Amino acid sequence: MARQQQILRVAVQSNQDVNDPAAKVAILEQIQKKLKDHGMVQNMTVKWKEHPDGKVFHKKTEIEEF
Repeated sequence: MARQQQILRVAVQSNQDVNDPAAKVAILEQIQKKLKDHGMVQNMTVKWKEHPDGKVFHKKTEIEEF
């Protein structure tokens, strides 16, 4: 059976350093809880995609669009 992959972009508003390991864990846990609440975590792995610089989150610039 082929694995299906889906990538979602997440925008986070926070005054904290969201690239802090503890913050990334807390945000990922919240995402997993929301998916579980909607019955969507069975046979699913949720993880961060790190950029080459090792960060998950980058500040959005004025010219950047989703």
